[in-house]
Amino acid sequence: MHHDQYPAMDLDRTDSEAGMAQDFEIGVCDESFHVYARIIMRGADGVRRIESDLAEMGYRSVTIGTSAQLRGCDLLMVREAVQPTVALG
Repeated sequence: MHHDQYPAMDLDRTDSEAGMAQDFEIGVCDESFHVYARIIMRGADGVRRIESDLAEMGYRSVTIGTSAQLRGCDLLMVREAVQPTVALG
């Protein structure tokens, strides 16, 4: 994921390998890509942890799209649409 004003996020290195922990801005948005929260995380390890936590709450990371979709964030987490359930009975 790359935004025109920000360097590409490199999550393949640990913070110790990177030398100094870098700040990453994570945007949390709804299905229409309206960002309603921004989280600043220091270092790639923290980003991986919060991405995993948000995934458990029904969010997925946006990995393709335009810079406009990223809304100025290094990582954009979007709420997955709720699938209706069918009641049996």
